[in-house]
Amino acid sequence: MKKNIYSLFTLLLTVLLFNACKGPAGDPGPAGPQGAKGDIGAKGDPGTVSIISTGWITVSEELFKASYVPEDLITNIKFTGPDIDKISQKVLDDGIILVYNRLPTSKNVINAIPYTLDLNFYEPGLQLSYFFEARPKEVNCYIQFSKAVNDISDYVGTEEFRVVIIPGPSGLRLKNIDLRDYNAVKKAFNLED
Repeated sequence: MKKNIYSLFTLLLTVLLFNACKGPAGDPGPAGPQGAKGDIGAKGDPGTVSIISTGWITVSEELFKASYVPEDLITNIKFTGPDIDKISQKVLDDGIILVYNRLPTSKNVINAIPYTLDLNFYEPGLQLSYFFEARPKEVNCYIQFSKAVNDISDYVGTEEFRVVIIPGPSGLRLKNIDLRDYNAVKKAFNLED
């Protein structure tokens, strides 16, 4: 009997406690102190991104001379091929196209295109501006002369070009990669020369 009275009393007390807590909610209390910093989590799996890269493409001095248009003071070299065929309108809209060049005699000096080469010490007022234009399945590289010259072979020779294609939204983080630094790009994307 004592057990029944005790159980009944406990039940009655529980019902009263939960039913008595009615009314509007009060103002929130002050914020508590900042908690301790948690442990560093495990490193996640590396992401996969399909970076497309041509090898170094050699453009001869003769090809530069043949493509030079004196009236426009410009050369135009068109690159195509299986890797460049992967440039689609979607890649152009959402991705990144990078072009680099170097001289075969100075393979460690690599320039990100666009850039301007000041040749004022050879010819007053002469600059060569390198730039490119990408279209689906092609990349056109240009060298614009700032003024007319007698023979462009005095200023251009055999050069090598490389195209790197980074497709659109892929979750790849690029904020810490200097895209103008070929060696940083090479390291980040595991490119082989």
